Amino acid sequence: MKTTITILFISLGIGFVHAQEIPKRASQIFIHNNKTQGENFIYVSKHLVSENIEIEKRDQSLGTITTAVYSPSKTNPIMLMFFCQDSVIRITGNFKLGMDINIGGVVAKDNLSKIENRGMKGSPFKKTFEAINNVAKSLSSESELTYK
Repeated sequence: MKTTITILFISLGIGFVHAQEIPKRASQIFIHNNKTQGENFIYVSKHLVSENIEIEKRDQSLGTITTAVYSPSKTNPIMLMFFCQDSVIRITGNFKLGMDINIGGVVAKDNLSKIENRGMKGSPFKKTFEAINNVAKSLSSESELTYK
């Protein structure tokens, strides 16, 4: 009986060690690796092209990549920004709620909102953060992810 309880506690402890808690209101994802800024820039560029994500702006000297607004499956339209540095790639993004309002011939266009880990399951904030997190996970095959 004692060994069963001990095994149960050990397995629960191992599960907690591997699952990193994503802080509420986190809006940045950091991918830590051992590549230079130039290597990270080329790696992110190639990855986005392979995923059929259109790149809108690139600046290799600054290490920045901005995607065009695109719609991942079952989420609001998003735009991602990558900041490539030595040993780290920082990912942030914005999304559109997808609502334009027309009142008396005056159209209020939908503005971009910052992607954050907040809201309830199924909310636009939660869905878009999951989308950006999926991109980060696909970029970080053997690298460590941190959130801020």
